[in-house]
Amino acid sequence: MEIRLDAPASCEREVEKLGIRIGDFVTFDPRVEMANGFIRSRHLADKAGMSVILAAIKALNDARRAPARKTCFHYSNYKDVGHGTASGIPSGTAELVAVDMVAAGEGQASDEYDVTLCVKDSSGPYHHRLNKKLLVLADQHKIPCFTDIYTFYSSDASAFWNASGGGSRLDRPQHRCIP
Repeated sequence: MEIRLDAPASCEREVEKLGIRIGDFVTFDPRVEMANGFIRSRHLADKAGMSVILAAIKALNDARRAPARKTCFHYSNYKDVGHGTASGIPSGTAELVAVDMVAAGEGQASDEYDVTLCVKDSSGPYHHRLNKKLLVLADQHKIPCFTDIYTFYSSDASAFWNASGGGSRLDRPQHRCIP
């Protein structure tokens, strides 16, 4: 069994300093808790992604600013069931950024502390120009950002491009940016 701790620890000695020993009982609490700078909750990926988007909308509103282009926000109730955003995205959509969780683990460049931009998943590569634009923005705003590939994952956003005939695999502007 592998357990991810909600505390910065990278070796056995650091885990022991937290008071955690071999044989300790482990429980999973589904309610939201905040401790050691971490937010814990069951199904946090969807909640965190929505919170990030709502915070961005609020920040724009508070600053009395608007996006430079027409921008739509879409929340789907069909997370990870295969048809995700197959409908509901306005026609003519040129760029699609899906906010989702990070799959940190062995063989991945992702971690629990930084932003990860998925550049390719099992549905194919994402739009190179939009990837570069997002990486430049992260760099300009000093946001630590990794790029990664999720070979065995497919974004719900892929369902839209597949259902809508959104272009060839290399030119379709779909994306998944992970907070």
